[in-house]
Amino acid sequence: MPPTQSVTVAAHSPSPPTAPAADALPDGLVRERLPRHVAIIMDGNGRWAAQRGLPRALGHRAGAKTVQRIVEESARLG
Repeated sequence: MPPTQSVTVAAHSPSPPTAPAADALPDGLVRERLPRHVAIIMDGNGRWAAQRGLPRALGHRAGAKTVQRIVEESARLG
């Protein structure tokens, strides 16, 4: 997610700055070009954990957290 930006308004400003719309997309994304359906294939979580000397279940847990973030951000973008 992009960092929060702060805005300084000079005393002589004719009107306060407006906040970005809640449904605004990050620069470069066009709503009409976003996919309507996405498939996520969770492959390699066990290997990821094994390469780091971690239990396989921890790899699956990390993969689930990543999918959760993807789903939440996708829902936010619409």
